[in-house]
Amino acid sequence: MVLLFLAFVYSGPFQEWKADLGQAKNFLKKINIDEVNKIKIEKPDNEISLVKVGNRWKVDGTKDFYLRDNISETMISTLRDAVTAKVEIVSENPEKKGEFNTNENGAIVELMQGETVFIEFNVGKAGSDYLSSYISQPDRDETYLVKANLNAALAGNEWYDKTIFDAEKEKISKIRFQYPTREFTVEKVDEEWLGILPYKFSIGDEKLDEVLSIMSSLIAADIPEQTFDNTGLGKNNIIIQTTGEGVDNILMIGDAQLKDGKELSDDTLYFAKQGSSDNIYLVTKGQRDELDKAISDLR
Repeated sequence: MVLLFLAFVYSGPFQEWKADLGQAKNFLKKINIDEVNKIKIEKPDNEISLVKVGNRWKVDGTKDFYLRDNISETMISTLRDAVTAKVEIVSENPEKKGEFNTNENGAIVELMQGETVFIEFNVGKAGSDYLSSYISQPDRDETYLVKANLNAALAGNEWYDKTIFDAEKEKISKIRFQYPTREFTVEKVDEEWLGILPYKFSIGDEKLDEVLSIMSSLIAADIPEQTFDNTGLGKNNIIIQTTGEGVDNILMIGDAQLKDGKELSDDTLYFAKQGSSDNIYLVTKGQRDELDKAISDLR
């Protein structure tokens, strides 16, 4: 019995201990990712906080800018991988942190619960296999290579969900067009689009195709600073409402985003928002122009 016990110890725990001898310790191992409900990420050019609301992750400080599910799922699964992964020391020289971007030039990440910081660490460059990342702690000299793609999961810039509308185009059966000097409504009657207000008028084939495409499936060109100053969204420049089976989409388009005295061009972006949200988006000039209609444009 004693021999069997010794054989078990030698082949199991002893071999594991021997394999771990000299292995660098993963400083993330103590973190329970299930307890993390806030993540701060600071980079040289921007800073963002993400908070968990229910089962979703939201950009902190915004009303309802949520991360796309695939983005948040990748973020959390990569953190789980990092917590359980083995790490390798690649440098013990603090002056070499710049080579791996594990200093202030990389991303400084805080994993938190509320305002309690569980850990702060630096995420640097991706490893040569693009499946690993260089990491360190601000108060330690060492830089490690961890088998988890934290660089892609945490050091990116695409946190905002740019989806404005995601509906089935075929379900739309009514469109209201509103501008400062005119307003009219069209409706699908027996599979045919007709003008119904302010009077009845006919509509040419395919005249509404692009409007329907935009109002059912619209992705923002960019996300601006979330302030209504200088957006023109209170002017009612363009308001389009589409309704139908399970659809009630309202899009408001304001002024052009002109920086440093730049003039209007095909690359100009326009401020926009949904009727049901205070989230501010930017749409292209082409999209804005396609929604700027008169009755004569539809005949």
